[in-house]
Amino acid sequence: MSDPTMSSGTTPVDESKKTPGVTALIKRLSLIWRNHQKKGIEVRYRIGELLNKKLGSERQKYAKSVVKRVAIELGINATNVCRFQRFAEKFATYEAFCDQHPTVTSWTGVRDLITESRKPVSGGRRDFALVRSLQSAVASFKSPEPFDSSKAEEISRLLQELFNAASCREEVRMPEHNEMIQVAS
Repeated sequence: MSDPTMSSGTTPVDESKKTPGVTALIKRLSLIWRNHQKKGIEVRYRIGELLNKKLGSERQKYAKSVVKRVAIELGINATNVCRFQRFAEKFATYEAFCDQHPTVTSWTGVRDLITESRKPVSGGRRDFALVRSLQSAVASFKSPEPFDSSKAEEISRLLQELFNAASCREEVRMPEHNEMIQVAS
């Protein structure tokens, strides 16, 4: 039995030209969908609000472990749980969000909104994280364990990319090749 919405090929038939009332149906479906999306946004706000009340805005070890557990229990990504918290931090109430951003009607829109408004990481925090990351990389290179040979080319490429990026920074003085040999000895 063939599907009446399909033509002899695989292209769908434009039902709106054949069936009266399709426009009204689509309007009803759109309303249902928009309400569903709006409810989803509100649920995310409420979860973030409850977590923030319980955990505070500090990102301590305990809070991280609770967020991780919430993510596991709810079957969602921990990053999204953190976004729910940021969403609730950014707006005093869900209604305030709706008033300020009436055109944002999907979680993707909210996510873009809270992501673009995040303050860039301060230089001090960023630099501290970079130093820790580089210290960890140095420790990995000093380790006697061999690297996975399948990753050797990628490691070389990334080191070259890191060297090039660092060389472009005025505040980072890269040693000349002969200085690097002396340090390594």
